[in-house]
Amino acid sequence: MQTVSYDVVLPPTGIIQNLPEDVRAALTHAGQFIEMGPKETLIKEGSAQENLYILITGQLEVTSIVTGKKVQLGKIESGGCFGEMGMLCQSVASASVSATDISVVWSMNVSQFDAFLTNSTFEAACMLVEIARTLAHRLQQANEAVRAKNVVQASLSCRTGTGHSSDKNEQDDADAGVSKYFGIFSGTQKKTGKSKISTDIKL
Repeated sequence: MQTVSYDVVLPPTGIIQNLPEDVRAALTHAGQFIEMGPKETLIKEGSAQENLYILITGQLEVTSIVTGKKVQLGKIESGGCFGEMGMLCQSVASASVSATDISVVWSMNVSQFDAFLTNSTFEAACMLVEIARTLAHRLQQANEAVRAKNVVQASLSCRTGTGHSSDKNEQDDADAGVSKYFGIFSGTQKKTGKSKISTDIKL
């Protein structure tokens, strides 16, 4: 895994899909590009996480350890955005992200974002508005799922991704893993299983 030069403006995808090209160009230069080989790990579950990522090329796999077993939560395709909550909250990663192929990601850490906010206030404000819209949309989806399924016993934190359930079979193990996945990633990804969500939604 190494930092590389990559002559491209970030595409309009995920949390930056509504940003004009000049704002995306400024954002591009505020971060850096990282090239990964197959099976290299970008984010390790349980480690400190303070970076926003956008997958430029390649494919990433999202996994988590659930009741002692490695569970695949999904895959992130080119254009997928993830890690914005880590950048804003400097939280602990609730899933691991690894490359399945040679991949290039764009990354911005909290220090770089602070500098971007100081030096490019308007552009940073546009980005923060998009992040707020994304989080509001996720909360709306969670509330709709609560009403549709009438789930009252499980609990989920959209920030930490912690799910609890009384069921013990293998499908519920996968469901618990997907609960970790919920609210962490945005953009283009594929999920497996169904998350169990309650009225206890915390950002």
